[in-house]
Amino acid sequence: MNTPQRLATQRSRWSASHNPLVVQFWLLGLDVMHGHLLGRGFSKATSPAGSSLYTLDGLTLHSKGLWLTMPQVVLHYLRPREAFYQLSPQHDPFGSGLRPPSEAAFLKRAEGLALARPHLLEHEVWIVQQHGPDARAALLRQRLPPRIRRLVPAWEAWMAGRHSEIWTPPGLRQDQASFPPFRLTDSPA
Repeated sequence: MNTPQRLATQRSRWSASHNPLVVQFWLLGLDVMHGHLLGRGFSKATSPAGSSLYTLDGLTLHSKGLWLTMPQVVLHYLRPREAFYQLSPQHDPFGSGLRPPSEAAFLKRAEGLALARPHLLEHEVWIVQQHGPDARAALLRQRLPPRIRRLVPAWEAWMAGRHSEIWTPPGLRQDQASFPPFRLTDSPA
């Protein structure tokens, strides 16, 4: 029987051993198809490596990864390798054909996820504000590619309860706010 403690342990194990960005990028691809990135204010530019680049507030998304420009460093997530790299701010991240240069420093996934999470979470909150609290759950209930379906629990654990880190509904204190759970099913009673 699945108790709340067992479910929490399972979610923790999923998030530690599986990459939630697999699901996040699948959702971002749907957002591109539905115009949500442009609707949120991302600018669109052509990329030398095909596909398009979408940029907003230092975050650049591409079908092959993301770049997050920070004051001291550029975080690069290379989607085909499912790996994070640290680039110097002087490096042109798009000039390398979407591959990290030889001098790029490898980052552990947990470190890269921690740096990228607030920026991706802002987008998820925008989705909730624009399309309702069940928008993502509805997409994740559809027939999904097998790998996406397997990694949904990792994405849910990564997003679970994190809305309050960046957004509280107007008129409420943070401790009064109710946030969508980013879960497809409720825990059994």
